[in-house]
Amino acid sequence: MHPFQLKTERPTLKAAHAFFKEGLSSANYVSREGREAEIKNALQEIFSIVTRQFPRTQNLEYAILKSHLIVEHALVQYIRCFSAVWV
Repeated sequence: MHPFQLKTERPTLKAAHAFFKEGLSSANYVSREGREAEIKNALQEIFSIVTRQFPRTQNLEYAILKSHLIVEHALVQYIRCFSAVWV
């Protein structure tokens, strides 16, 4: 497994103090229209995943495992859509 790597420069104590003083910039926040568009896209994606990926099988274990993955993906999308900033 690869260690987590930041795509931006490494945070410093100076950057932490500046963040505490200024807070998040408005560029990180999501507008209402942007959030609604993202929610609609997430819903369409989840519906298409359910129709394509849910198995048509008599094997209950396989169906439970697949539905677990679908629900996990839906929860990640829910958290992402309703967070205060883009994640």
